[in-house]
Amino acid sequence: MKKAYFFAAFLTLFSAALYTASAGAEIRFPPHPAAVSGTADEIWSRAEKLEAEGRLRKAAELYQELVDNYPDSKPAPDALYRLGACREKLDELYPAFKAYQQLLDDYPGRGDLNDILSRQFKIGEAFLEGRKRDFLLLPIRSGLPYADEIFAAIVSNATFSDYAPRAQYNRGLALQRQGKYEEAELEYDLVYKNYSNSEMLAPAIFQKGVCAYEQALGTNYDQNETARAIRWFKTFIRRFPDNEYRGAAEKYLKELRGREAEKSYKIGRYYERKGSRQGALIYYRDIIKDYPGTRWAELAAERLAGLEEE
Repeated sequence: MKKAYFFAAFLTLFSAALYTASAGAEIRFPPHPAAVSGTADEIWSRAEKLEAEGRLRKAAELYQELVDNYPDSKPAPDALYRLGACREKLDELYPAFKAYQQLLDDYPGRGDLNDILSRQFKIGEAFLEGRKRDFLLLPIRSGLPYADEIFAAIVSNATFSDYAPRAQYNRGLALQRQGKYEEAELEYDLVYKNYSNSEMLAPAIFQKGVCAYEQALGTNYDQNETARAIRWFKTFIRRFPDNEYRGAAEKYLKELRGREAEKSYKIGRYYERKGSRQGALIYYRDIIKDYPGTRWAELAAERLAGLEEE
């Protein structure tokens, strides 16, 4: 009976550990009171010494021990900061972010806010640019959900800081790169709403056009999304004619207008095959007027000439 009980307990703990790892969090069990290795000041002194010697993992363990067992002590906030720094140096970026965030959440007003935001931002950028998340202790999952979480935290931590406009924009990028285009657009809208005077407004408007473009290319081709994408790209070019993304916006516009013209041409051909000469003439004339310079305008002109000769 005892063996069965202990085996069941082991399975429960092991399952919990696997779940925690799959969620991307650090596996850490609360220490037994007997495991506390000294007073807060004693632990702090030993951790500082270990960190100075380059024994970062052991130093991080002691800083964590201090925070867990003496959260109200004087060195606790500094221990969280040093814990984050050690995690960064160990390339354990998400736990480092969590340590910095705990410092801001549990000890408001303690620590250099700008320095902490800077560190969090760099960690968020690493996940945005391809850093993987751990799954069962292996870095194999996309880090984009972490990027979204981190940049959301930065905006919440200091909504009107220098880091906030780019963090808000990066939230949109993180969602966009996951194919969550509608959610991404909502984040870009917040750049427009809250940071309209920042340098991130131009790329946010451009990316809204890209999101609409991607949705227009979905399984069910959506002409409304095409028109919406065209409006955003036109708005972007009109407001920011010298922006570095102008060339890309013009390429998107050319492709989208070509798709619109193609759609209209196919409708004209449909009417023509059904014997509706007048309907076909309307579509062909509109294509020539609205989409000059496209191959569909050339084809429409040929069909128009043939129908007018009849």
